[in-house]
Amino acid sequence: MGFFLQDLHQRITEMHTQQSETRDNNKFIVYRGQGMTPEEIEKIQTSQGGLLSFNSFLSTTLDEKVSLHFAEKAYTNPHVIAVLFHMEINPKISSLPFAFIDKQSTYKYESEILFSMHTVFRIMGSQKLKERFWQVNLALTSDNDEQLKNLTDYMRKELGEGTSLNKLGHLMLKMGEFNQAEEIYAPQLDSTDEKNWRKHAHLNNQLGYIYSQKGDYKAGLSYYEKTLKTELDFLPPDDSSLGVTYNNIASVQNSMGNYSLALSSYKKALEIEEKSLPPDHPTLATTCSNIGLAHKTLADFVNALSFYQRALEIRQTTLPPNHPDFGTIYSNIGGLHQDMGDYSTALKFYQQALDVREKYLPPKHPDLASSYANFGSIHSSMGDKSKALEYYEKAREIRELSLPTNHPDKANSYNCIGSVYHSMEDYSNALSYFEKALEIQKKAFPENHPAFANTYNNFGSVYSSMEDKSTALSYYQKALEIRELSLPPNHPDISTSYNNLGTIYSSMGNKQKALSSYEKSLEIKRTCLSENHPSLVTTYNNIGLVYQSMSDYSTALSFYQKANDICEKNSQLSQSDEAATTYNKIGSARHSMKEYSTALSFFEKALEIQSKSLNPKNRNLGITYSNIGLTYHEMNDYQKALSYYEKALEIEQKSLPDDHRDLAISYSNIGLVYCSLKDYTKALSSYEKALVIRKKKMSSDDLTIASTYSNIASVYHELNDCLNAVEFYKKAIEIREKSSSVDDLDLATNYNNIAVAYSSMDDESNALLFYQKALAIRQRKLPIDDPSLATIYTSIASLHYSMKDYSNAIAFYKKAIEIREKSSSSDDLDLATNYNNIAVAYKSIEDLTNALVFYEKALAIRVQRLPSTDPLLAPLYSISSQFEMRTWVARADLHADSSSMSMGTLIFTQADFLGSPVRVTGTLINLIPNTRYHGFHVHMFALLDGEWSCSKAGDHWNPYSTTFSSSLWKSFHS
Repeated sequence: MGFFLQDLHQRITEMHTQQSETRDNNKFIVYRGQGMTPEEIEKIQTSQGGLLSFNSFLSTTLDEKVSLHFAEKAYTNPHVIAVLFHMEINPKISSLPFAFIDKQSTYKYESEILFSMHTVFRIMGSQKLKERFWQVNLALTSDNDEQLKNLTDYMRKELGEGTSLNKLGHLMLKMGEFNQAEEIYAPQLDSTDEKNWRKHAHLNNQLGYIYSQKGDYKAGLSYYEKTLKTELDFLPPDDSSLGVTYNNIASVQNSMGNYSLALSSYKKALEIEEKSLPPDHPTLATTCSNIGLAHKTLADFVNALSFYQRALEIRQTTLPPNHPDFGTIYSNIGGLHQDMGDYSTALKFYQQALDVREKYLPPKHPDLASSYANFGSIHSSMGDKSKALEYYEKAREIRELSLPTNHPDKANSYNCIGSVYHSMEDYSNALSYFEKALEIQKKAFPENHPAFANTYNNFGSVYSSMEDKSTALSYYQKALEIRELSLPPNHPDISTSYNNLGTIYSSMGNKQKALSSYEKSLEIKRTCLSENHPSLVTTYNNIGLVYQSMSDYSTALSFYQKANDICEKNSQLSQSDEAATTYNKIGSARHSMKEYSTALSFFEKALEIQSKSLNPKNRNLGITYSNIGLTYHEMNDYQKALSYYEKALEIEQKSLPDDHRDLAISYSNIGLVYCSLKDYTKALSSYEKALVIRKKKMSSDDLTIASTYSNIASVYHELNDCLNAVEFYKKAIEIREKSSSVDDLDLATNYNNIAVAYSSMDDESNALLFYQKALAIRQRKLPIDDPSLATIYTSIASLHYSMKDYSNAIAFYKKAIEIREKSSSSDDLDLATNYNNIAVAYKSIEDLTNALVFYEKALAIRVQRLPSTDPLLAPLYSISSQFEMRTWVARADLHADSSSMSMGTLIFTQADFLGSPVRVTGTLINLIPNTRYHGFHVHMFALLDGEWSCSKAGDHWNPYSTTFSSSLWKSFHS
């Protein structure tokens, strides 16, 4: 193919010379119609007055209708822009070769004129003829064009010495046309005598570069090693050519994942070049840049930046400011700053690289794809997913057009696009792109190449998001195995793998394995990153989250605070989503500690940052609204809680699919608030919306669905629809019995709740059955003095009482009282209730003494804790009076029957009169008719404020005095 190109160029030159002798040299216009990408036409529009070169032999026509036909044909493709070129040719000022070939052409009617490759035109202007149809006006450059002359001189120097064919091959390499370059170099190698070792070494080197750029690293390395062998045979050990070859070998070793070997080869190259080249030689810059890349890959960022800066300094002294090599070094430095968490500096260098490349490279050059991919990466890191996807797609389109089918850079594009789809929760698209990436990598790399780990890691992340934890764990473990085999032990990617394992173990409830994995991740990061590196924020927060889940809130807060300290020391981080996330986690821990005001202050700090930095529809903003709503709910400010929950729901409805799980969480939260507001109809509606989503998006035995069934059941119970309550409690229990452990406390709660519902339906046998199941779990899982045990003992006791099994009722009330007397304060109202209930049970078996004891204990607590008008006091006074009356009568009987006493004494205390004069009155009325008590003196002792007094007692008593005879009333004195 290369010989054909050379021959055609020669033929055009000969025809141009012959035809110029017979034709006039006046200006004329030629035309060309074709399709172009939107990016290409945009570049032409923004480059008016600049130069345009066609990358192939250029066919044009003198007949505008012919070119218009080709443009209209291109217009039928909706993905391209139709372009009609008007090209002004002035033979008097240009000697660039072109030929009239109408006689030689198959299509003689086309009046064809053929220009040689890379003919250069000046862009004179452009105009839009209609939608997706443009006219571009060009003029053939003159021989004296100063800009073209400077560019040509530079390109001659860049392409070096050698034959025209070799220069053409070199040009193809510069343009990224590797297949064409191979067609030029491969035949030469086959026909070159081995004695010509220099040419042999050169051609092997060129083919090594071609194959490595096409992603066939094994073949590329083979050609480079042949070059090295030849040069070592014929050159001194410090010859600069050896430095170039070592550089090339290192580059391929790096691409194959052999990072330590690559660094060793690069150092050999630098050692030779420092001896054989001046300190500002461009080759030294290339080697320094390569060593920087090797150090970056090995996470040695300090050395990496040092070598990158040295490379940049050399290039700034030796190259024009817009040389394409600056695109590479700017990209490298940008990538390093991104890895170091300095996104603004990274973005600045990426933009400098793109500016250079867009101006001086063809629109489909692979280096442009690299720049677009870098922008995709930085925007993804900054949370702008739509812009990240836009840049990644640009990179993919270029790579699809310019690279071989199985080139690793294509796999990189697929992985990047898949990751964005994952972040957008489009899991099917994400998995599809990851599969494409893996398919390419299996053909391009050895089985333990680090690139596989990245793809396996991506698979794991998606499956984790899809709640397929076991599959996710499998992929994360594969990624870790490969990284531990192929990377240094303290490489950040290994830390990432441990972090991922920690996350999946945490979601599976294995807190110890989660904590161990997170700690390994942290240990690695501390050895290879600065103490305030942004990625430490995530690790500290993750460790804190595990401790919080273990209810170790102080330790959790200590790790959250470390994350917060890093954020506050970094001006960018302090206003970033990472800082807001950290505030949210601190708030969550404080919330768990019931420090609601403090929690609220941290949630509001998070909201302040997010309100400034995030789109109003951003989901992280919704999370913060939910946290604030939850806190207000706990503070019993239900209207504010509802307001924030609804704000969270509004964001989620705008930014998420209708069946997204987070919507179900918001519906559940809103349902809880409506329950607290006793608006059970709205609560039921919200819970049902949550259930519809969860049944659609989760497996039928997911515990979250069980919780939703429980919530719905509780609402039906409040609405006195016990049949529906039991039905939904049964659904919840069915799921929990399948997927929970036999000691699961949530299962115990479900047993307890359905028992309450059965009790409300007077189904005492089922109620007792489920209370006993709940009790069995709680006895195994909780301390013997846990208050929830007292609650269930009380419930079982009450059930026994309703079944008239008073002895069991008393036994369970005693168990409840024993716990509450140990764990509650002496005036706890729940304890008072237990005292009252056991008193009722004793009354039922006619054990009046014990009944009175517990009634009075209940009354003592309630008198102390409740206002004097509280209705809970009245029945206790009434019941107590009945029992004390009988007790006092019993005392009187005792005195009357005593042979040693002539009269009895019935004593009433201050509390008797002040607490319930009715009670004393009733007792006396019952005594008066009984002649057995006529000989009694009735004494009333009223000790008020430390003094003997009857006045206050009399105030209580006087309204009832009409019941008694005046003589009896008079006897009430001390």
